[in-house]
Amino acid sequence: MMFPETLASQQDAISKMWTIFKIDQNAAISMRAIWPKGVPGGKPVKNLTFNAVAYPSVSDRQRAFEATALHLNSVGYNLYIVMNPINTAFAGDEHNGLAVKDADIKCRRLLLVDFDRAVTSQSATDYEVDETFKVAHELEKDAFYSKDLDPITVFSGNGAHI
Repeated sequence: MMFPETLASQQDAISKMWTIFKIDQNAAISMRAIWPKGVPGGKPVKNLTFNAVAYPSVSDRQRAFEATALHLNSVGYNLYIVMNPINTAFAGDEHNGLAVKDADIKCRRLLLVDFDRAVTSQSATDYEVDETFKVAHELEKDAFYSKDLDPITVFSGNGAHI
């Protein structure tokens, strides 16, 4: 299993992410940072939203998100982005810790399929992660490629996301 290990490869992976997650001009970008299970020195969950009030341009929001993501990743957090557009009325920002909920989603553009080991109370082994990717790739062939859809599969921190 290959992970983006260098800062440059992490920056490249985040840049590629913007081709998947299309950000509307006034839409917020929200991340959830979770400390991995079983890793010593547990830290609280962080909900951070980069909105158009604080960052008027989409590129400003993306840069703020990227800098924060790289920092939180460097201290050990697993990071997740809210995949679908957030209602402009959502009051979350970088400081108040509000989490995006289903009611805060404007519409669905993307579907997430999540593959994890059976017991999620502990981290998956490398073997288990490899096995989740095998299952994910089988679904890609059967449910996506056969319908001319082009899924993107990524490491989720404990398995695979399509």
